Amino acid sequence: MKAQEEARRNRRHFGFRIARDGSFRVPDVPAGDYELGVELREPPKGGGADEGKVVGLVRHEFTVPQMPGGRSDEPLDLGKVELQLFAHLKLGEKAPPFETTTLDGKPLKLTDCRGKVVLLSFWATSWGPCLAETPHLKATYEAFGKDPRFVMIGLSLDKDVEAARKYVEKNGLKWIQGFLGEWSKTRVPDGYGVRSVPAIFLIGPDGRIFAKDLRGDAIKPAVAKALGQPAPAEGGNRPPARAGDGK
Repeated sequence: MKAQEEARRNRRHFGFRIARDGSFRVPDVPAGDYELGVELREPPKGGGADEGKVVGLVRHEFTVPQMPGGRSDEPLDLGKVELQLFAHLKLGEKAPPFETTTLDGKPLKLTDCRGKVVLLSFWATSWGPCLAETPHLKATYEAFGKDPRFVMIGLSLDKDVEAARKYVEKNGLKWIQGFLGEWSKTRVPDGYGVRSVPAIFLIGPDGRIFAKDLRGDAIKPAVAKALGQPAPAEGGNRPPARAGDGK
């Protein structure tokens, strides 16, 4: 964790504008490793602080080589830069299939869970809000984990598989843990319209999105409803988004 904190402190950010022909210029960028990030947004529908919904994203890693004297007027070719368009999954739509491996290297496919209720959680050890969901996910597993109609799957977006493995072992997370790796190198989150983590979805036995944007005390009641069980008798639950809500 100390290495991750030090890396965040040492990050440098450069802003730029893209011309109509797609070109852009960022002056005085020193040698080093960088990630290009570009957001594609819909036209704003309102006024004020409305910036429009993000519909696409570019994440592209590149290296600025050492330059004589530390500066150069020669343009740097970044190679092929791909735009990733976000899916905006609606409740009731089919959950995108995916294939990956578990933290211990076993194959993991969503289609293997067909006919079951699936709680799918995108997470990473480097992001505090994900770790804050751990107690709620553990409570959900304790409540429903023995139900043969129910499966929980975590999908780690950590760069280092060992970091995810250590966190899972230390915190006693007993449900299935898949490893997607570095976000910029996997398309699975984009298929679900994930723009930040944690992102928790509930998939019905018909393979369709039953609930999404689940957090905290809303997780257990959503699972209970999908399984046709009474909601847990706990205070402070907020109802999850459900099919038919139009979200």
